[in-house]
Amino acid sequence: MKTILLFLLPLITFGQITYENGTQDLKKLIVMQTLLAENRVDDLTDFMLNNNYVAVADNLYIDTSTYKLEKGDVFPFFFISDLPSEQASRMSMAKKYISVWFSRVLYDWETPDAISKNIMYASKLDLKESNLIFGQVFGIVAPIVGSMSYEGGYVPFTHLGSWDGLCETQNYNCEQIDRYTLKTYNIEKDEEKTFTATNFMNGNGLIESSEEFSNNILFFGPGEYGVTLLTYSNTEMKKSETGEYQYLIKLDIKSMARNTASDNINVDFFMALKNFNDRIWTDK
Repeated sequence: MKTILLFLLPLITFGQITYENGTQDLKKLIVMQTLLAENRVDDLTDFMLNNNYVAVADNLYIDTSTYKLEKGDVFPFFFISDLPSEQASRMSMAKKYISVWFSRVLYDWETPDAISKNIMYASKLDLKESNLIFGQVFGIVAPIVGSMSYEGGYVPFTHLGSWDGLCETQNYNCEQIDRYTLKTYNIEKDEEKTFTATNFMNGNGLIESSEEFSNNILFFGPGEYGVTLLTYSNTEMKKSETGEYQYLIKLDIKSMARNTASDNINVDFFMALKNFNDRIWTDK
C-alpha cells in the first residue's frame, strides 16, 4: 500500500475545482453509515428522504440538491456494499458499508443524459484532476487528524491524560487552556507545545488497504459501533481512448465496534454540530 502523505496537501492548488459542501456531505455520509450499521432501516430511509437522496440507478444514490451545483463543483454519490463476512468478523465491523465516489460538474443538470455524464465522469478523471479533487475531499479531515505524538498538535483525548505524570515533574510547566487543550513548556529544552484533542486518528499503521494510494482515518464518534473507518483512495483505472490513465477518487466508510458499548447515534444532535471536534466523543 502506498500512502499519500498529509504534508503534501498544502502544496496543491485547486483552480476552478471547488467543494464547498464537503464538511456537510461527510457528516451526512457518516450518519447514513452509522444508521446502516445499527440496522435502523426506517431511520435511514427517513434521513435519506429528508436530505433529498434518491436512487438514480440500481444501488446508486445521490443528493438531488447536487443538481444546483455549478460547473467545476465537486459532488459525491454512493453505493451500499456488503463487507466479506470473514473481514467483518475478524475486524469487528458492520456487515454493510458505504462506498462513495467523487465527480465534478461538467454539464448543466437539465437532462437525464447530462446527469449520467456528470456521474460517470467520476471514473474518467485525469491525473491532475484526481489530485485536485483528492486534495479537496481529503482536506476536510486532514488538518484535524491526530496521532499518539508528544510533538504537539492534534491528539486523542485520552492522550492528553498521559501528560499528567510529566506535568508533575520539575522539567515541565503545564497550562490547561480548556478541557480539550493543553499547553506544555519543557524548561530544560525551552520548548513550548500545544496539544488539542481530536476525534480523528491516522490509522495507516493499523489498517491494511487493498488500494495502492490510500489514507486510512479512524473517526471516534457517536453510535453503537463507535469507530468509523474512512479509507480515502486515488485509484488508477483503465486508459482512455487517447492512451492516458484515468483515475477514481473513492471513500469507503465502514463501522468498527469499540470495546465499550455506546448508545445509538442521536442524528439531530450530530448534524447540529458546526465542527467535527465540537464534541469529543471519547470524553465520558
